[in-house]
Amino acid sequence: MSHPTKVLSVRVTQEDIALFQQAADGQGLDSPDWMRAALRKTALDQVYGGSNPFPSNLGETALLRAVLVILQLVGGDTPEETKNIYVKKAARQIEKIKAGDWS
Repeated sequence: MSHPTKVLSVRVTQEDIALFQQAADGQGLDSPDWMRAALRKTALDQVYGGSNPFPSNLGETALLRAVLVILQLVGGDTPEETKNIYVKKAARQIEKIKAGDWS
């Protein structure tokens, strides 16, 4: 996650604070990190219709990077047989992302 660059002030009740802290503790995060993640997820869901097109964890990010590296290896002068090999490798990584298999 990029480093925060601006402070956002929000008024909340004591009950909200306790609830946010419980949720953060349950995920092993401190409250500010949990709030940023929760706000980001909610915004992405609303902006992109409930399907988050962005990586949500390090495993997914690593697999997506692998797909990009594979696809970068394919150029206009790449033989068709080699292109097909790279496309299959990328497709396998994409299937892992869809299945939640971060290995």
